[in-house]
Amino acid sequence: MIRKEGSTKMKVRQLYEPPILPYHYIVELEDGTFKMFGMYGGFRKITEKDLMTVYYKPQKDHKAVNEWLYALYGLEKIQT
Repeated sequence: MIRKEGSTKMKVRQLYEPPILPYHYIVELEDGTFKMFGMYGGFRKITEKDLMTVYYKPQKDHKAVNEWLYALYGLEKIQT
């Protein structure tokens, strides 16, 4: 993951809510890889330590989340 100098937000392409994993989000990183994190512990700034490897891409039944959720997790959505 790339963080710009002075930036505190992790830059991501998209955030998805997988239907088969409640209380988790799948995040598409700047480089196109997918990672997952749990929502346990409430809203907080997500760091690289929170991310788990995902071995598949989100499918059509994975909903993209509302953009206001990005800020609650310390994420910044980038345009691709």
